[in-house]
Amino acid sequence: SETESQLQKFYVDKCIIGVTGLIPGEGAFAAIPTEANIKRIMSERAKEIIIIMDSSKLGTRGFCRAFLPKAGDTIITDSKIQPQDHEALIKAGINVILVDNT
Repeated sequence: SETESQLQKFYVDKCIIGVTGLIPGEGAFAAIPTEANIKRIMSERAKEIIIIMDSSKLGTRGFCRAFLPKAGDTIITDSKIQPQDHEALIKAGINVILVDNT
């Protein structure tokens, strides 16, 4: 698409991405193939990826894998994250920022 072609021209310091689901070691997911491609391109063009998602999306897949989060990336999620999911992200070298949702 035109959007994908244009995004190939840019590099950014930070990219903030929302995802449909995320499984540590498997990837971040999107619901629509075009959306997954755009997120993949942006993740490849960014020095730092910041993923914003609610904790219920951890351990779930979407229709399409968009990209694989890597060590040094950051996930911002709510404080209802399951301890085992939090630990898996930390072990993968992903920074986790918890937001109190009370």
